[in-house]
Amino acid sequence: MTPIHFLGYLFACALAAVFYCVPAYAQNACPPPLTAPPARQLQDAEKSAVDRGYLWRLTKDGHSSYLYGTVHLAKLEWIFPGPQLLQAFRTSGVLAVELNLFDAEVIHQLQRGIAADPGQKISVGLQRRLSSAAGQQCIDSNALKAQRLEIQISTLGMAQARRWGLEPVYGIEQVLLARANRVAMPIESLETVAEQLKALLGESMEDSVALTEQGLDELENDDGEKLLMKLTDAWSQSDFTTLDSYLQWCDCIHTDSARRALKRLLDDRNPVIASRLDRLHHSGKQVFAAVGSLHMIGSIGLPAEMQRLGYRVEKVF
Repeated sequence: MTPIHFLGYLFACALAAVFYCVPAYAQNACPPPLTAPPARQLQDAEKSAVDRGYLWRLTKDGHSSYLYGTVHLAKLEWIFPGPQLLQAFRTSGVLAVELNLFDAEVIHQLQRGIAADPGQKISVGLQRRLSSAAGQQCIDSNALKAQRLEIQISTLGMAQARRWGLEPVYGIEQVLLARANRVAMPIESLETVAEQLKALLGESMEDSVALTEQGLDELENDDGEKLLMKLTDAWSQSDFTTLDSYLQWCDCIHTDSARRALKRLLDDRNPVIASRLDRLHHSGKQVFAAVGSLHMIGSIGLPAEMQRLGYRVEKVF
């Protein structure tokens, strides 16, 4: 059984990939610190770049914008856009992302929002499980304790994903933000910090504990790697059929807390994101909107939401 908490957040929430970096122990069993790749390796990766992920063209009122499904952790060779993606990006006038993580005020609000609640009390058993998981993932347990429970699980999950060759620093939205910043392209947030935190955090302490325990179960389950690799492989191959059927094969929605988490993660956010994207499109600029891939699936996905708002929605790849 794989709860939606970890895998889902990696594909649907930008902030889950932002604050995972806490001091790591210098042990031989730990993944080495990420270092800048050689210039030749970057040049080769850029030359051989192919289109990855999921891109739609959205047309309404005589002009088009783009909607791109991203992943918040990736491999080095994925960070360079393929020809169709690069063309869509270059012809756009504004980049729209879940949260503009190049905005200092956004980062400040996030730092406050993910900090552990001083009144947060958990059982000795749960604290031991978290400390043990921190040790296994080469994370300073004291630094981990400074975060909200749900963020601790995301942090542990990110550390584990590094063992599988997936790096948060290569997250596609962060790469696009850097590219937009270099060319002075305007950047807009499609959500507020409060809205994204609401999606990540439990509705009560009981809910937070349940999500944390489910997340720990997943981290301890060998199936986690297979599921994460299936999702990221689908993204790298633009295999939308596999992504769109995620809820059928993930075996991840079996508890009330998981169902509530899914509602917060997708159902509650997608209409808001679609409405703000629609507003940006109406400004007259071509918008390049980059949002976590799980926001694209099913009848409540963003392509369907944009169609309901009167757009002609065409799959590019």
